[in-house]
Amino acid sequence: MYFDNCKTVEEAKREYRRLAMQMHPDKGGKKEDFQKLNDEYRQFLIGRQGKQAGESTFQESVTDLITWLKKHAPDMLIFFKENFPDEYEKLLESIMNHPIGKTAIGFLSFFGSINK
Repeated sequence: MYFDNCKTVEEAKREYRRLAMQMHPDKGGKKEDFQKLNDEYRQFLIGRQGKQAGESTFQESVTDLITWLKKHAPDMLIFFKENFPDEYEKLLESIMNHPIGKTAIGFLSFFGSINK
């Protein structure tokens, strides 16, 4: 729906950024609409770049999330790693699959990758 007229990934990226600025809940948009935008953008990328590219995008997002946590919430990351070593990767995956985690990933992809 949002990316039907986009022929390239670059066009979709520009459209995503434009719409994200309008639809973000902090800008008066509805949370559900913003989530739908994120989901459709992810599906567009997977469709254009193939399943393998979508998986690498997900892995890059996990890496970006870890990097962000190290920078902005290092104590939380250390706490999880030290107290739940066996569940650490599962925890990161559950964050990624949670609606709020998906929104965070939308922000990460919107603002570009975080400096590592």
